[in-house]
Amino acid sequence: MLARTDSSSGSKRRDHVTPAPRVAPPPTPPPQAPAAREAWLTDFAEAKREALSSKRRILALFTGSDWCPACMEFENQVAHHPDFLATTQTSFVLLKLDYPQARMQSPELRAQNSDLRKRFGIAAYPTLLILSAEGEKLQKVENTKPRQASDVTDFYVQAVDEARRKKADDSRWWWPF
Repeated sequence: MLARTDSSSGSKRRDHVTPAPRVAPPPTPPPQAPAAREAWLTDFAEAKREALSSKRRILALFTGSDWCPACMEFENQVAHHPDFLATTQTSFVLLKLDYPQARMQSPELRAQNSDLRKRFGIAAYPTLLILSAEGEKLQKVENTKPRQASDVTDFYVQAVDEARRKKADDSRWWWPF
């Protein structure tokens, strides 16, 4: 109720004022999840520990992120694409081994990556290898074979999925695909 003075008669009268309808407050946004951890590890020892503890294999990417056009395309269009990550992260721990020319790396990371390049005989970039959880080479992902793919992401999803499904007469392949 609101008391108001009528200006024509000078008397006070009471008007009934209808309160404004209640508007529901905007929904509270869900709490923010902690920052997502980088999908690709760079430490080989950490990748092996994670693979062993989660019973997955390692998908190792050998790349030249700042000088190799195909590597830059992979990084921009595939490496962090939700379809690629959904296909790979259930079976693999992702390991990125970068060989930049302009970007600096710690001496330890540079030495680790150099040793792994020599150990696995990497001569072309990008190269994807499937490694056991212990870090032994199991298979190279075939990325030169023609495929019926809608785009570069689909091409790599198919290539990794094909490699993931290949059977080998090797006990290191026992983990679920």
